[in-house]
Amino acid sequence: MNPPIDPVPGDGRGGVAISSSDTQRERTGGLLDRSAQPFLEVDFEGRLTGFNRAFEALTGYSSDELSQLTIDDISPLKWRDQAYEALVRVRETGHATRYQKEYIRKDGSVVPVEVAVDLDRDDHGHPRGFFAFVTEISERVRIENALRESEDRFRRLYDEAPFGYHEIDCDGRIVNINRTECDLLGYPRNEMLGREIFDFVAPSQREDARQAVREKFAGLRPLRVFERAFIHRDGHEIPLSIHERFRVNHANAVVGIRSTVQDLTERKAAQDALVASEERYRRLTEGCLDPIVVADGEGIITLFNTAAETTFGYRSDEILGKDLMTLIPNGLDLEGVIGHTIEMTGQKKSGEPFPIEVSLSAVLVGGSGQLVAAFRDQTERQRMRAMLAQSEKLASIGLLSAGVAHEINNPLAYVANNLAVLERDLAGIFALLDAYKAGEVTLATHNPTLHQQVQDLTAELDWEYVRPNLPRMLDRTREGVRRVANIVGNLRSLARTAPPKMEPASVADLLASALEMSQGRLKHSNIQVEQRHEPTPKFPCVAAQMGQVLLNLLVNAIQAIEEAQPAEGGKITIESRRVGGEIVLSIGDNGKGIDASELPRLFDPFYTTKPVGEGTGLGLSISHGIVTGHGGRIDVESRPGAGTRFIVQLPLKPRSPEVKGAE
Repeated sequence: MNPPIDPVPGDGRGGVAISSSDTQRERTGGLLDRSAQPFLEVDFEGRLTGFNRAFEALTGYSSDELSQLTIDDISPLKWRDQAYEALVRVRETGHATRYQKEYIRKDGSVVPVEVAVDLDRDDHGHPRGFFAFVTEISERVRIENALRESEDRFRRLYDEAPFGYHEIDCDGRIVNINRTECDLLGYPRNEMLGREIFDFVAPSQREDARQAVREKFAGLRPLRVFERAFIHRDGHEIPLSIHERFRVNHANAVVGIRSTVQDLTERKAAQDALVASEERYRRLTEGCLDPIVVADGEGIITLFNTAAETTFGYRSDEILGKDLMTLIPNGLDLEGVIGHTIEMTGQKKSGEPFPIEVSLSAVLVGGSGQLVAAFRDQTERQRMRAMLAQSEKLASIGLLSAGVAHEINNPLAYVANNLAVLERDLAGIFALLDAYKAGEVTLATHNPTLHQQVQDLTAELDWEYVRPNLPRMLDRTREGVRRVANIVGNLRSLARTAPPKMEPASVADLLASALEMSQGRLKHSNIQVEQRHEPTPKFPCVAAQMGQVLLNLLVNAIQAIEEAQPAEGGKITIESRRVGGEIVLSIGDNGKGIDASELPRLFDPFYTTKPVGEGTGLGLSISHGIVTGHGGRIDVESRPGAGTRFIVQLPLKPRSPEVKGAE
């Protein structure tokens, strides 16, 4: 047993063990006692002073039995020094640590565990021992052992393979070589590693070999299977067949060449079979951009290529050996499906479902049937389908708006013309009535009855009110007609399908158009608009598109205020200024605001924070596309309950020769 870990003077309970089950239960607390995570406490003498039921279950000992034991009593001898060193390190540094060890159960069996240990302190912060959370790692140890065995098997297979194998870097130096090739050439491995491969090529072919390697790395000569004469250590030539492939790093950059080597004098037939097998494997796994999954006759996954790892989120070692249905949660009826391509729902490692296209085929490998499934993620295709459908709807709405605007324009022209005629004729009528007024006394004298009738009609008509207010009524009517004409013009501008054209425009004109179209809703919701503008020059833009952006932002602000209904009343603040070579325009509201988790997706197509039926999720996406298409950017600042502010920054000089249409 290791010596006790000395506590410093004044340390809490000074290593006195608590063996009472009731005291232990009270100190660990009900919460830890009911926890499924094994927990224990050890004093500086190594005695078990506290533990929960999960630790009792892990070791098989009762509470009373554990209270009489030390940590060494349940630790195999081979782990005691490591555990002691870990506890000393925690005691000296005051920092928690984690290590692996084993515990001896009551029945004598051994269980591997991972221990996370830290100092146990009293109410004054003085160390009085250690506490630890214990995790059983039997499965992890099994997997690690299996992985080590697999690596050992691979190394044995690598060294004992019936063919030579070597890897060179971009300078032609050998960075890896197996024992078979070393034996084939008669050299020990340490004499070949680090040397140029050309040192072992027949002198008559060395310069050609150097040139070939340079051209392959430069992309001037393809990799291929070729023959090359090498020199054995005893001096005789060996004709070899060499099969090359590029070595790439994690960034997919070429860092060398790897080659398999066969002695053509005895094993050419075996080499040909190996090359064919390697080529099939390369095409199946490395050369395919789509996820490829191979399963045996029982549906157990035996191959999982890199593209499949990317698509489904599993590492190959996580999914191999599991059922193919892990990737297809709704199941797959193989009858009648082999040889066909079907669409269904796949499931990522995270549990997220996503649409996939599956092509299934059955092959015979080594006398047993294998199922090859080629997957294709359909998320983007379905998103594009939805966007296309929505775009078609928007196009139809645009054409409908253009038609409605045209139909309104015609009667609107009649109204405007007739209003001008009416105003002109009323001026004459007023002059006529004024002339009559001058003869009113004469009419009363000569025809009192007619005069009385005129007086009665005048009173009934309330001529004293109508006469001064009629011109104002005509002015308001003319203003209403003008507003309708402006709205119709804006509708036609938004709905136009002609190619967009960059023209100089002013912030004031663009805002006036957007405010005109939203004026009715602003008044209805009693929303005040406050504008603060610094002098700014005109800037190049597609006016219809930029008007659409401002209208979208105004409508969003109105909807946010209507939903929040602030007690102080709705308010939209619009500001513009010039900053360097840019126009900066902001539209802020005192609406409900946006949660921080939703801000990163705010400009994604079809993403909306509005209730179902009140938004398509395209307004901000289209606005973002228009602004970035103009070489600018759009940002948002928002907090729940504090309103939202969109900032649009646009260049004074065009940065792109073409702006994509948003219609």
